[in-house]
Amino acid sequence: MLILEAFFKFSAVGIFIALSILILRDGRKLKALRFAIPLMVTLTCMLFTTGADALRISTTAAIPLRIVDTFTPIFMWWLGLSLFDDDFYLGLREKLVAIAYLIVGIPVKLYYTGIEALWVPGLDIISSAIAMLMMLHLAYRAIAGRKEDLVEKRRRVRVWFAFSIALVLILAILAERSFIALGLDSRLTIWVTYVSVLPLAIWCVSWLTRLYPDALAFEVHSKLEQPVVRNKPKLAPHEVESQARLTRIMEQDRGFAEHGLTIGKLAKKVGLPEHQLRSLINRSMGYQNFASFLNHYRINDVKQALKDKENLRTPILTLAMNAGFASLAPFNRAFKATVGITPTEYRAKLITGNSLEAE
Repeated sequence: MLILEAFFKFSAVGIFIALSILILRDGRKLKALRFAIPLMVTLTCMLFTTGADALRISTTAAIPLRIVDTFTPIFMWWLGLSLFDDDFYLGLREKLVAIAYLIVGIPVKLYYTGIEALWVPGLDIISSAIAMLMMLHLAYRAIAGRKEDLVEKRRRVRVWFAFSIALVLILAILAERSFIALGLDSRLTIWVTYVSVLPLAIWCVSWLTRLYPDALAFEVHSKLEQPVVRNKPKLAPHEVESQARLTRIMEQDRGFAEHGLTIGKLAKKVGLPEHQLRSLINRSMGYQNFASFLNHYRINDVKQALKDKENLRTPILTLAMNAGFASLAPFNRAFKATVGITPTEYRAKLITGNSLEAE
């Protein structure tokens, strides 16, 4: 049994190291992966401080490792959200949930290392509940955002990936709570984590290490040198017509200003099936999700409205709503992410005559 545990544990650690090297080599520019390496660090800390006594750190050195391990569900949540949301950033909600989990989670981790000073009965249940809610939210976001995703390969994998990550943690939590309720040794539930983490890690390695024939031949593949957006594919005649209709609807008819506009509704206006419209927007215009596509038009519309002197006293919220935004907070986030400053700062610069970003 000890040999089997050592196999699962140290194989996973070795794979985490390989994944970290691959990400540092090939994925440094991907914003989503900034959560991947911290997640592997926290998982490694968990592996080194759990399981059989002969294979884990049980001295005082385990205390900081267990504290780091507390961040595992948080980085799982953030990584999953950022992988499938190109505009994801750590907002107030994500930070508050993380702080709430750490407040109740750290005393639980310390309790299992023998430090009971911060322990309050029920903290373990609360921490498990918060962790499960994070994973359920991740699964929900993966499903809810799938329809708006314009990258076909990512649409196919996003649900399975999010569910895999969420399932690992949910199964571990449920197993632990069930063992405690039945009066069994809860330390045995670590096997649920061992057995589920290793296959997931192997899948990640196989995903990141796919070889291209050009690489094996020591040749440079031209498609790897330039972004997809720069090399727009040649469109078929019927696609050119569809793109012209799409452009007319968005620019002349201000289709972007419709509240609650979805890819399905826009597809009906253009006269295309949803999957064809997703492909057209992605291939011909370079957008990876429908929200970014809409925000491009909506934010430009607000910027032009702000420059109009007749709108000098018009509230920014009114201009945002006229452009199709449902509320002020999402508009402010999208505007700042695109322009680099808030709408209020943008208006102030226009009034004072200060230079703005290049249009």
